[in-house]
Amino acid sequence: MSDLVERVHVLHEPGLYSVRSSGASVYYVDTRDIANPRYLRASGPGNTIGSHMDDAWHPLMRLGMATDLSGTTVLLDVWWTLLVGAQHYYETRRPGHPNGDVYWVISREAWEIERLDAMPPPDDLTIDEREAVP
Repeated sequence: MSDLVERVHVLHEPGLYSVRSSGASVYYVDTRDIANPRYLRASGPGNTIGSHMDDAWHPLMRLGMATDLSGTTVLLDVWWTLLVGAQHYYETRRPGHPNGDVYWVISREAWEIERLDAMPPPDDLTIDEREAVP
């Protein structure tokens, strides 16, 4: 069973969530182990910028909204909340990396957030960009 949600504080409502946007890549947030939240960016084909950090789980040090619903940049003060219509900021650590210990990505605006019971099979982690909502 899975449920679509408009807004969720992932630490107050621990679970496994998928975050879809206008691209083929899908973010997964897993807070089922509240002491060790993590995220995965499943890189899809198409108009997306890939990263060496894609397609693997990473500790989630911070999760915030990068923009509000109007697209205006916010001060990243709404932590640990996923919201349909907002871009999200995912932060992890890369100790010893020459560019610094902090690694972060900002997603496209979320058009769908789904609470999952389990991870999808590997072939279903991403979506076809033609299915994505512009």
